[in-house]
Amino acid sequence: MLKKSNEDTDAGYKRKRLRTVAMTALPVLYLALGIAGYYGIMTATGSTGASHGKKPSSAAKHSRAKGPMRPRYGRGSLPKGKGGRHKQPVVEARTIQLAAYQPRLNLYGQVIASHRVALHIPVSGRLVHVSPMLREGARVKDGELLAAVDEFPYRAALEEAQASLSEEQAKLKEIHAQIALEQNGLKQARRQLDLARSEHEHIQKLFDQGNVSQKMVDDAVLLISQRELAVQQRQSNTEIIDARLKQQKAVEKRQTWTVKKAQRALEDSRLISPFNGRVLAVNAETGQYATSSDKLATVVSDGHLEVRFTLSEDQYGDLLATGAAITGLPVRVTWRSGQTRLPFPGKVIRVAP
Repeated sequence: MLKKSNEDTDAGYKRKRLRTVAMTALPVLYLALGIAGYYGIMTATGSTGASHGKKPSSAAKHSRAKGPMRPRYGRGSLPKGKGGRHKQPVVEARTIQLAAYQPRLNLYGQVIASHRVALHIPVSGRLVHVSPMLREGARVKDGELLAAVDEFPYRAALEEAQASLSEEQAKLKEIHAQIALEQNGLKQARRQLDLARSEHEHIQKLFDQGNVSQKMVDDAVLLISQRELAVQQRQSNTEIIDARLKQQKAVEKRQTWTVKKAQRALEDSRLISPFNGRVLAVNAETGQYATSSDKLATVVSDGHLEVRFTLSEDQYGDLLATGAAITGLPVRVTWRSGQTRLPFPGKVIRVAP
């Protein structure tokens, strides 16, 4: 019984000792494992002390990080230098500076012509001339004759209007001559009236002296009345001719505008290209009767092109956030035609809603 008790005592003492050793060694073991794992990871990513001239251990060379901390590239993917050793990555440091952020947007748009005109001939008539350049896709120049209608009725109307204007101008000259004649007659009538009044004064003095009769005085007064009536008649004729002159000037002005309209109609019988461009949608042939409502062709300007594109609200807000004006911002246009790319510089000229 005593021997068994001693054995139990020795067994309990050994278990207690092992527990004490285990409790002391486990923290050290955990710390060693943590250091070894960290060292392995840093060795695999090239961040160990080897960059400072220390040679990594063989355990660190063959370590592998597992789990979420595993390096992106394995040892075999790292670049190698002389002697087959792996190169350490070079880290470049840069200083962060504050600057304005200018967003760049890649957008798709539509190329359109800034000038596009549907050509109508302002007058009606039979087309007697159609230019060979008035064809689909042809390029025309500013001021080039494209088509013409029969000008005979418009030239006849112009000559008739010019003849009527010449007639009215002749009447106007006649009225001016009458006015000049009446003005001269009025001057003569006033001069004769002055003479009659002087003669009356002289006769009146003689009558007061008893040298002449009463009849001579009465004849002098009658002559003054006749001369005054002649002056009044001349004045009335002058006023009447002045009124006729104003009427004739109005007639001449109206006829002058008739001539201008006839000249304009004659000019409108010829269809002229308004600018340099290319012809589209031709509907004109020699002998065809054309009216002012008929569209004979369309000309688009190829010298000034625009690109129309649409921004989303977010993109437009990003541009506004820069604080700069949107109008005037630089634009680089790349026009893709099959396998060909044509670059063009440009700028924003307007913003539509």
